[in-house]
Amino acid sequence: MTQERTVQDSNNDTSGVVELLKWSIIGVGAFATIGGGAYYLIRRAIIKNKQENEYDAVTDTNSKGKSSNIMVGDGQTPASYAQKINAALKATNWMGIFDTDEDLVFDLLSQLKTQFEVAQVSKSYNNLYTIPLQKGLENELDSDELVKALDIITQKPSK
Repeated sequence: MTQERTVQDSNNDTSGVVELLKWSIIGVGAFATIGGGAYYLIRRAIIKNKQENEYDAVTDTNSKGKSSNIMVGDGQTPASYAQKINAALKATNWMGIFDTDEDLVFDLLSQLKTQFEVAQVSKSYNNLYTIPLQKGLENELDSDELVKALDIITQKPSK
């Protein structure tokens, strides 16, 4: 009888631990579900707000379809200008080998009149290619060419 009680007592002890473990798992699961749901709803609200104010670099409009009416360089939209700069950076020679057209890059940068225009083109470039314009220049130009390009940009008046 003493042995039976010991076995029964140990079963009662483990059943309490199992019960505690079961409720702990349920609690963690409920917390994760509530926390995950809250995270999802907050994130969704942030993304929706961002999308409402986001600028579409390809069409030069905001999310509500309103045109930015900003023209840069020789009367082009910042997005089309950013595309021209990228095309010059990613140019190929007559054999199909990538060969940056540095002269065209310098010419395009020179046509921008102010720091504001540079900023608009840079913003469009970043929206289109997901890297900053300066990083695109760094990736494609050697050090002397990069210095020349940055000099062209920094010598622009602010307005």
